[in-house]
Amino acid sequence: MTDNHDNINELPEEVETCVLVDEDGNESVFELIGELEIDGAEYLAFMPIESDDCEYVILKKERDENGE
Repeated sequence: MTDNHDNINELPEEVETCVLVDEDGNESVFELIGELEIDGAEYLAFMPIESDDCEYVILKKERDENGE
């Protein structure tokens, strides 16, 4: 009998990422760590991939004039 617990760390982890640009034009890659809807508004939580800090960013999801 094989122990399936040994293979659990071998499963690929799907990570959704995006590039955010700060006010100075610097690009950083962030991982989407959560989504939440409050009173009809959608919010997304992102954590920087290239940082050891435990900080995160929460952004409100909005549509532009083209509906995108």
